[in-house]
Amino acid sequence: MKLTPLMTALALCALLVLAAGGGGGGGGSSRSPPAPPPEPPKPDCESMAGMQERVQCRLEQNLENKGLPEACRGLANERSCQDLYDRSLPCYGQSDLNEDRCLRGVSGLSKSQGKQEIRQYLVLLLYELEERVEERYEEGKISSKNAALLITRITELKRKVLTNESKEKLEPALAALKQDWKRLMA
Repeated sequence: MKLTPLMTALALCALLVLAAGGGGGGGGSSRSPPAPPPEPPKPDCESMAGMQERVQCRLEQNLENKGLPEACRGLANERSCQDLYDRSLPCYGQSDLNEDRCLRGVSGLSKSQGKQEIRQYLVLLLYELEERVEERYEEGKISSKNAALLITRITELKRKVLTNESKEKLEPALAALKQDWKRLMA
């Protein structure tokens, strides 16, 4: 029998198919790769009792706190605290000067120099520090444990500001934050 180029090509294709294991001969030697194990369920960060544990969990799981900000939890005025955060969101990401102007406007500081407006502005500045810590964590420059510690310190200070604690009670918390900031963010 004379092999034509077409028959030669068909024979080569058949050999390639058989060599690749697609022969369908029922040899049973080809196996599918094992299925990867299912991913373990992610922890429910919000169900954790301690603030630092919740913060560290959200950092490690790359989750945003979509609920009530930590500083607002348990306050008598949770809704107004949440509203302050919501109104400040458009300010972040602007140039430093525009961001500051926006935060002053949101806090009411540009209209008057009352204690409440100053306190709200301070809370928004502390939130900016919190964002810086999260950025450093995302860049791998600080561990989740240290980031959670700083964010917890910042949040505790914000709570003191939001509950109108005296300057004397704010100063030790601010000093502790400064000390940890210098040590961990340097």
